[in-house]
Amino acid sequence: MNFSSFGRYMKMLGNLYAGILLAGALGMQGLLAAPPKKQKIDYSFKKLAQGIPVRVLLEESAAKDVAWELNSDEGFVLYAPTSKEKTVLKKTKLLVTHKKGNFYLNGQKIPDAHIFVLPLRGLIRHGTIPYDGVFSLTKSKEVAYLVNHLDLEEYLMSVLPYESMPGWPDEVQKAQCVASRTYAIHKVLEQREQKKNNRVTHPYDIKSTTAHQVYRGYEKTACFKHIVEATRDIVLAYNNKPILAMFDTACGGVIPGKKKGIHFGKAPYLKRSYACNYCNEHPYYRWEAQLSFAELGKSLATLLPDLGQVRDIKIESHDPAGIVQAIKIRGSHGWVTIKPSQLRSVCKNLRSLCFTFSKKGRSVQVSGKGYGYHMGLCQWGAYNLVKKGWNYKKVLQFYYPNTTFMKLKRSE
Repeated sequence: MNFSSFGRYMKMLGNLYAGILLAGALGMQGLLAAPPKKQKIDYSFKKLAQGIPVRVLLEESAAKDVAWELNSDEGFVLYAPTSKEKTVLKKTKLLVTHKKGNFYLNGQKIPDAHIFVLPLRGLIRHGTIPYDGVFSLTKSKEVAYLVNHLDLEEYLMSVLPYESMPGWPDEVQKAQCVASRTYAIHKVLEQREQKKNNRVTHPYDIKSTTAHQVYRGYEKTACFKHIVEATRDIVLAYNNKPILAMFDTACGGVIPGKKKGIHFGKAPYLKRSYACNYCNEHPYYRWEAQLSFAELGKSLATLLPDLGQVRDIKIESHDPAGIVQAIKIRGSHGWVTIKPSQLRSVCKNLRSLCFTFSKKGRSVQVSGKGYGYHMGLCQWGAYNLVKKGWNYKKVLQFYYPNTTFMKLKRSE
């Protein structure tokens, strides 16, 4: 294995996407620096050096609590960017721990606070899940991070099975693919901008959970491969920049432009002023839930340890879109006010924050609209628009008004 491209990749990470331009309808093209073609580089690393890498957070914990297991059939290669030291480990299993300020691999101290881990061949498994690309271990302010670095298009292959619906028409899948690609690139550039302005940054671009986009490692199924290839490098842009392409399952007909607390000045493409009622076939277009006061007390005990018994609950206000703005709860010691997101975090049967209450004895009946956050692409709405004959570009411009399509240009 030749490591001569590590320096190039470190520079790429340090100047994240400084060289990426968007190629629009007029054929504007940007380049990422490519390693000399004569160099023989491990294939997994070569894809990163020549492609558009994205850093996906897999684990984040207090350094003292780290206990991560990595597996590789033929061993590992470690690279410390600070000392530029490379080490080949023939062990097929690595147990990562941290104590007294240092990472330990199988009980052996690693002096660097940031280190890359590559497979000698094939893929690395974290637990039982295989991952494409390479890993990094980073500690910052007593917090440890396990991050997967991989090419953007490989990342999308693994995201779509969880963020889209297998079996849906190709045009729906293409819409989701472009939205997910755009969202990921926006997150990458967001970290780049934070670093440029000397703000707090993370050693990752995007989380692997529903907080951002669900990513669960290397995906063997090929049902989405042609979707990724058909839309390769296509992103949605506003003012020549990738947008924050939010999406949810079913918007419930809520008009996002009426929502309060959203900085639409920064994201005018999310301020859609008209309703989408095309998701009305989804079971959560309209939904009901029941919360007993006793269940509420148990659910809120950690969040509000002094609450005691719940005796009453009411919505303090809605915004013009119908989104709850504040909730008041009367406990054993009087009224307290909480954010609706706090209630939803402990009451999983609340599908969105667009709901009303009606009290029935010592319980409350909840009537709600939609499933998600009512912003950007409505997946079920997109499905029904495609059934009407719309293509993916028309669908996306319905949900993200005044946007254009552009292409990321990668190195040859």
